[in-house]
Amino acid sequence: EEVQKASGHSQHCSTGDTTAMEMIMFAILFGCNPIYIAGMDLDYSLGYATKDGGTRPRGDTPYVNLRSNLYNDLKILDESAKLRDTQIIDLNKETWFDVFEKGDI
Repeated sequence: EEVQKASGHSQHCSTGDTTAMEMIMFAILFGCNPIYIAGMDLDYSLGYATKDGGTRPRGDTPYVNLRSNLYNDLKILDESAKLRDTQIIDLNKETWFDVFEKGDI
């Protein structure tokens, strides 16, 4: 909601999906420009770690819902950044979300 207030975007991001989103939000709020993203693929389809130290197996159905939320939030973050004249540059060449401007190191 703070990014929404700061940017004037009509929507705000959901909460708690991944700390990567929170870091992008903080970067936008702190006035970082440009914001570079490296090593963030957000692809949990191969499984991911759980709070208890185990792993959730590949193809688990909650990921389908998470992926939709992540994509929506990434779009909101990109649009919010642009409303603040902030550039987000993704250094990852092949991400499933493909929302941010692509860049080189």
